[in-house]
Amino acid sequence: MRMILSMVLGIHMAACMTDASADLAGAEDPEAAVQAPTTANAVGSGLRQEIYVLRAGQNGYDVFAALQAGQTPKSLGLQPAQGLTVLTPTLEDFERKVLAQSAQATVDWDTPIAIGECIASAPQDTVHVSDRHNVCTWGSFLYTQFLDEEPTGAAEFKLELIGRAGYGSEFSSRHIHFTESISDVDFIAAFETEAELWTNPDLRCIPVSGSNPCEVAESAFQRDTFSGWKLKTLNGPKTWTFSIHTSAGGGQAPGDVSKAEFFGSFTIVAPPGQLPPVQSVSLDGINMRWDHASYLSGGMERDGAAIFDYIQPLVYHLTGQGVDEVAAHIKQALDEPGTTIPPDPDKFIPGGDPQHPLHRLYRHYSLNNNFRYQFNRQDATRWCESPRPPGQQCDEFPFAATYEGAAKWFYEGTSPRAFSAQLVNKEQNGIAGNIEQSFFLNNRVLDPGYDGNFHPTELDSFYLKIEP
Repeated sequence: MRMILSMVLGIHMAACMTDASADLAGAEDPEAAVQAPTTANAVGSGLRQEIYVLRAGQNGYDVFAALQAGQTPKSLGLQPAQGLTVLTPTLEDFERKVLAQSAQATVDWDTPIAIGECIASAPQDTVHVSDRHNVCTWGSFLYTQFLDEEPTGAAEFKLELIGRAGYGSEFSSRHIHFTESISDVDFIAAFETEAELWTNPDLRCIPVSGSNPCEVAESAFQRDTFSGWKLKTLNGPKTWTFSIHTSAGGGQAPGDVSKAEFFGSFTIVAPPGQLPPVQSVSLDGINMRWDHASYLSGGMERDGAAIFDYIQPLVYHLTGQGVDEVAAHIKQALDEPGTTIPPDPDKFIPGGDPQHPLHRLYRHYSLNNNFRYQFNRQDATRWCESPRPPGQQCDEFPFAATYEGAAKWFYEGTSPRAFSAQLVNKEQNGIAGNIEQSFFLNNRVLDPGYDGNFHPTELDSFYLKIEP
């Protein structure tokens, strides 16, 4: 969980915001529902506030009771808000984070994440990636008030952020849609309920160096007192929506690519006299990407589209998908490369995990790309039996449509046998190729281009998973 602590004058921030109206729908007795005892609002150096992240299995009542009993936050495993300077990341910084957070499994790319689903099934403190179209993150917090270092009251609440990109009729949309919610607001002991909770008061969307700036449609800002939030969440989470996009043009080549990291955040404005007067906390950053690659249009290309920038697996199944022989070949190449053809007991074949990914080679992007693709095919297929038996076709892995194909040695001076070639059923090979192309399109997998040594850049990549 990234924590960003900012010390600014509450009166200055309040002047920039408009008052929020209380939503009392569904509350039979609103005042009774949110009533909490309060302490005297004396001004003095002994009044302070602290925001803690509640870990799995912790609840606010037990944690607060332990603090009152003299246990330290550290002994309880509590993480307080910490200072953090948000800098503009370089592309290398961004890609390192993409690699660290990439999903290890994928789901149907057209299935959205429902409100509450992230809280119910995903660990907090990190971004949960279903696929390149659906992500979420959340946090459980305990806002604690102290008088002379003794805890006097607290409020417990949850913040959930769900992202949705490039789906359905909006497959080519540059807008990334977010649904955010506050839920499970509860007061403990003598909590000062006039403290205010603001969401995204200053939208933290940090573009990668060389990318276009973020633009926001609809407001991500919500503001109310804790009493107001309690009312709004009596019958379930209080939700709101907004979207983030960038303009086409001016991004990185090839593909007019822009990348950014978005931090969902909240700010607590303390009651008068408490220190710090303003404290801000951010959820973990969500990686976003926009491109305008024409070969990813799917017939709907206008100004490009957006996805969440996490490395995703192309999944083949050993049975039930119609690609049994292809899947078995890839599994052997990844698990037992020394047993494959061409023979080399010490060779390593990449593509089996995000740390050793493959990079798409779009053959029609340029004459050089087409030549490398053809060279990949020729260098691999010469190892298959010729003439081919009826109904058989030479399958190579890594694919000819990747920079890691059989001819990689010629361009990058690597091992000349770091691939596998094997005869497989021709019809199954065709189905596997269609699945590959569909994966490239649905996940907007880019040809990342190459550097001066003909090595692909890390602008985009993918890997393989072979399942039963």
